[in-house]
Amino acid sequence: MEVSLRKRREADAVSSEAPAQPARRGVARAAIVAMRPQEWIKNLLVFAGFLFSGHFDQADKVFDATITFLAFCAVASAGYLVNDAHDAELDRQHPTKRYRPIAAGELGARTAIVLAVVLLLAGLAGAITQGPIVAGANCGNSAANSDASVPIPCSVVPCLTPDTPTYRATFAAPPRYSM
Repeated sequence: MEVSLRKRREADAVSSEAPAQPARRGVARAAIVAMRPQEWIKNLLVFAGFLFSGHFDQADKVFDATITFLAFCAVASAGYLVNDAHDAELDRQHPTKRYRPIAAGELGARTAIVLAVVLLLAGLAGAITQGPIVAGANCGNSAANSDASVPIPCSVVPCLTPDTPTYRATFAAPPRYSM
């Protein structure tokens, strides 16, 4: 009986301990995690235009859509990095956000900001090479999803045309609430 009581106390002591900290990541891995590649899936929408227009077998169209996709991913990741660098102190107090690379101290805030600037410039440069509509959509999407902007829902919609896909940003007015 004494043995089972001791085992139960040991089990209770182990279960009441704080959860183990995740293993520290290297700077490169922490930067990739902070860029949130799992969020890039929504940018695959840019491929819809040429897929549905029947141009998916044309290398130049695939290349253009890929550049557009990468540009949107780069600008979005820049936003995530800036947001996480800005909110690092608050994120350290949050039960799950404290494990984000910047809040956990695996990626320095300055490093994140430098990486964000590089990604933003590269993403905008890539978008500009695809024309003013893509560049405008990328800028609009970035501004609409920024904490500093007025909350305007924005999405990029591929507009199907017979000869080439184009992209248009659609903006919706924020809902008005009355109290």
